[in-house]
Amino acid sequence: MRHAPSAEECDVNSQVFEDEDYVGYAAWYPSMGGHPGKSIIVMQKEWVEIPETGARLGGCFTVWLWHGGEFLLSDEQEPQVLHHCEPNDFIVFGHTVARLLASHKKREGVLYMCCTSCGREIPFRELYVCRVCHVPLCSLVTCCSRVSLPGSVRTVGLCPRHAPAYTEMHDRLVAIEESRNAARTCVFEEWRKL
Repeated sequence: MRHAPSAEECDVNSQVFEDEDYVGYAAWYPSMGGHPGKSIIVMQKEWVEIPETGARLGGCFTVWLWHGGEFLLSDEQEPQVLHHCEPNDFIVFGHTVARLLASHKKREGVLYMCCTSCGREIPFRELYVCRVCHVPLCSLVTCCSRVSLPGSVRTVGLCPRHAPAYTEMHDRLVAIEESRNAARTCVFEEWRKL
């Protein structure tokens, strides 16, 4: 029988389990019924590559959770075992819940949401959303970068976390487009000489 980690181990994410293939860390699971749950996150030590497809596996993890959904389980009880396939799904789900909860906040008939970056309340009609992680953002330059990709007249909003990577991709696409245009111009000039 597995025993729950201590509160101190959860606070500092202590390694509490290890075998040949897996390692486990103590952590607090998000609050349910008003209480966070003690948990152990068990993950593969190494990522495995499937030779036929080249796909890499290892992002999945299992959580041993001492929480029953409404009430905490005692440290001596058997934990619930939850298997999750993608850590990023928790982030997207959390942002979705926050956006949906905020969308019900009305004042004088106008929906308001909070900017994820600065926390400022903004009317729904003035809302921007990060193209990558879909978090709500206000129009301040420090919160929402507006960029467009080559060949596109539409701009996209990006949160401060994703703007640098998107800008780098934009610069690469511009360089590719410029090299293609130079090659087309060269071929066109050769054709004109014929």
